[in-house]
Amino acid sequence: MKTLFNLVNSGVQKFSFWENERAGLKRNLARIKDYYRRNPTIVPSQHFLVRLLQSIAVPHSINTERYYDNVVLLSNRLSSLLGMTSSISKGKLFKNTFYNGSHEILLSITERIFDIEEVNKNWKDISAVKVVSHPVSTLDLMLPDGRQETVETGIAIISIDIPLLALQYRAFCIEQEYLNNGAQLTIMQFIRMYVIPNTLDSHLDYVIFNRIKKLYFKEPIPNFQQSHPFILVDYSNQVDSVLIRVLSVLQKQVNSFSKILLTLPAITNEDQSYLNDFPSVAVTRQIGWALVLSKISVMGFLANISSTEKTNVNMGELNRFINFITINNIEPVIDSVTRNTSEYSSIKATLALLKKLQQ
Repeated sequence: MKTLFNLVNSGVQKFSFWENERAGLKRNLARIKDYYRRNPTIVPSQHFLVRLLQSIAVPHSINTERYYDNVVLLSNRLSSLLGMTSSISKGKLFKNTFYNGSHEILLSITERIFDIEEVNKNWKDISAVKVVSHPVSTLDLMLPDGRQETVETGIAIISIDIPLLALQYRAFCIEQEYLNNGAQLTIMQFIRMYVIPNTLDSHLDYVIFNRIKKLYFKEPIPNFQQSHPFILVDYSNQVDSVLIRVLSVLQKQVNSFSKILLTLPAITNEDQSYLNDFPSVAVTRQIGWALVLSKISVMGFLANISSTEKTNVNMGELNRFINFITINNIEPVIDSVTRNTSEYSSIKATLALLKKLQQ
């Protein structure tokens, strides 16, 4: 299952008045990335990404394609040893690696690269670590480094493309050696300068989804905090004004899940349709539970806002999701992994709602 359902881009309304807020938040993103690249700081030496990169025993001196292929070959074994979730390993829950106070699932993925040299040339802008889902709804763009102060906690799911991350780090080391005559900056600085700030693109789009969801369910959203050594513009009120208008339009009629995602705005993506996609992995029972967990909140929201209880419009999409869970016996795995977390009751309630709607 590569997607939740088929997207149909028909009769979708776009909102031009969103573009001002979108442009402003993109400026905030760019300013953060520029600052941390120019002002190297560090993540702790025991950070998961530090341990991951230090475990890759492939010499940087071999050519780029051979280096990449060698890392691909060892990535499954390495991810299993480090407790990551992959197609061959159920993995474990982490905590405070990226989102302070949250339980985290770290997915090992390997995206297909069509042009390794192009990636090697543009390594500074690579997002080898992406946020699949998280509990944050504020627009302050705190770096997801596991040390941020937040009252929003839950389950966060992060995908890590180990070969791509290794390729990025290799390019960084080669540049440092060329520029500084062998006096390289450290792994801890590399992660803080490039890897963590580059996760903010995927982080921010999911912030918008969480914000939409909280506005719809009339849940409180924490206040914006200035969390960087410089001032960011707070667009919270302007963003909420647009999102409330969009929700108002959607609630006036029965919509397909596809139309809802294509209508809801995003920042680095054109809209929220990226939520329809699963990470690029071979789907097995070992990783299926984490993929389902990453979409339960999305499906719960869609079922509510689309009035699925009153219409059969989205029954095919709902059946596909629930049948995947049932056929692969995924719910017992989710239970065993999340039972001791504070999110367990919410997960079970959403699954129960989706099953009820299916009947």
